[in-house]
Amino acid sequence: MRRSVSSTVAKAAAANPHGSGHSCAVENAMRTVTSRGQFSPLHLFQGSLRRGEKATTLEEFTNMITNPGPLRVTFSADYLDWYFRAYQDKVAYKEKRDKAAAKLEGARASALMVGAPELGVPAGMFMRPPNSCARKEGVALKERALQMIEEGTVSQGKMDCFERQPQFPAIHIDKCTDYHVRELVQQLIVDAAMSADEVWEKALMYAAILKERHAHYPSSFSYIQTHVSEIVFATEGPDPQDPKITRLFNEDKFPSKAAFNYFIQNVKRYHIENAVEAHVFLTCHRLPDADRILFSEPPPKELSEAAVALPTSYPSLEALLENDGNAALLRVLLFGELNTVVTQDPFVKFPTAAPFVQRPHANTDTSNQSTAKTQTHSVLSGKLTSELVADARKGFAALPQNIKASIDGRANDIARLQRTHSSSDLQFGAKELMKASDANPAEYALNGGTGLNPRAVRAEIRDEVTRSVLKGIQLYEVAKEKQLRRGYDEVRAMASTHVTQRNRLPESSPTIPRFVALIHRDPTFSMLLSSAAVDSATKSKLDSLSRQVARCLFTFSMEYHVESLRRVNRQKFLVAAAVLDEMIQSEVQTILTGSSTLHTASAVVLRQLPTFAPFTKRMISESGLPSEARFEDFMRWMKPLQK
Repeated sequence: MRRSVSSTVAKAAAANPHGSGHSCAVENAMRTVTSRGQFSPLHLFQGSLRRGEKATTLEEFTNMITNPGPLRVTFSADYLDWYFRAYQDKVAYKEKRDKAAAKLEGARASALMVGAPELGVPAGMFMRPPNSCARKEGVALKERALQMIEEGTVSQGKMDCFERQPQFPAIHIDKCTDYHVRELVQQLIVDAAMSADEVWEKALMYAAILKERHAHYPSSFSYIQTHVSEIVFATEGPDPQDPKITRLFNEDKFPSKAAFNYFIQNVKRYHIENAVEAHVFLTCHRLPDADRILFSEPPPKELSEAAVALPTSYPSLEALLENDGNAALLRVLLFGELNTVVTQDPFVKFPTAAPFVQRPHANTDTSNQSTAKTQTHSVLSGKLTSELVADARKGFAALPQNIKASIDGRANDIARLQRTHSSSDLQFGAKELMKASDANPAEYALNGGTGLNPRAVRAEIRDEVTRSVLKGIQLYEVAKEKQLRRGYDEVRAMASTHVTQRNRLPESSPTIPRFVALIHRDPTFSMLLSSAAVDSATKSKLDSLSRQVARCLFTFSMEYHVESLRRVNRQKFLVAAAVLDEMIQSEVQTILTGSSTLHTASAVVLRQLPTFAPFTKRMISESGLPSEARFEDFMRWMKPLQK
């Protein structure tokens, strides 16, 4: 079974969305953002679980996930096995949570012991009272987080199905009515098409493929052949006004037989077997040099009969969608769009067509790139993304440098995602497709390689969905903290432990390196460390004193809550800071009064800096960090009690 880092998130949401391993899943899932190459669920199961309905056998589960509507998705054996086990884990965990919730509701406050794993309370924590506002807020946040996690993983599964990943061998439309077919064609094909001719050509191309390559497709596709034979064409006959002239009747409603023959011949000539190769042909066959661009390996066949000319016009799009006579062709179009797409590399067969089909930044073999693609790539890569954004914002204020850097960084991330999305992940998917189709040829159309999938979802869309799942996992952790409260002993034990955030120290945490950085950021101190007028021994002494002050500040901030040590630690800090201040002021005076060239140059820099403020008179907060409090406030606060 396929496993990757993102599948950890997918399985955690599908099989065990309430579990305690979310933080680990967040850490692991940060390493990747795409979900290609692993399984994701297609259903939420919210309604059945709420009603108490559950499937106990694989047959019952298969019936549960079978769509009673017009579309019927088939699943591979590996995917069905994974899906059923994930569903069982989810049902078992829900039952466990329901029992724990019932015990918590019935237990008295005194019975809520600190650390009750059997009740869902981690060690060292206990539940807040039922009427607690924080607990109510935590429950609401948890429901929202679980909804985000489950909807995100289901979205990944739907995108896998849309891409025709190998775990979904076919989507059958045998139960679709004409209304369903029209609506699906409108959403999946017409809304994304650039012209009406593009839709007509795709429909006729799919019909030609299904007619000529029916032996290559599985037996489960046989029902569509009936609709292929029922396609209605414009009839040809003598003109009533002049019987010697032959004309087409109903050409404003139906396509011509000559147009269909054109695609039949090209399917034979270029060995076209699936929708990906058809996509390459339909993109290039109207170009001026189409014969050279579509030169294939193996070479195109030389047809014995006369070649049919390229169709110049088709009926209107409304005729295809609304005329009942085109219902069979419309059904063939939808079936071909859903079932003849297979991820493969068509540029092995059409080596010169790559620059006319793919985007300029696509990750293809350099040997297949022509002059046209190279020129396009040079034009697009001449400017950074931030520069293009700045050009589009004419009349507005210039973007700050940090905003430009973030734009370029995000653009690089997206480019990396697209490269990964179209190379290594597709190769892995192709291996799985070949393996699954060899094991069960009755469900799969044919084996595919890797390289192109016209139905592929853009990488940044998957990135956005995955980030929403990670956000839901983080929100779940926040909700759990709001529902629970730590015990006194646990808090006391944690008081001596340093808090971390994802294996990193929080920004506001008092640490020795933080205090050293605060001292080194002082302009005067930093200038002395970098000045050539100060000898190395003095610089070493300054650095040593700064670290001594930082250690005193750290001790003062960490033990500030200890009343008996507060004044002592402050006095230690004042002594260390006074020694450092005295040395800094001495070195500054030496530079200002010195007569050497080095002293003169350093003196110019010193006079441009603000006046040095001694560290002994600087303001500190309760934790030892800089604050807006006045020095006199601290002096009055820590003044000894009057007897």
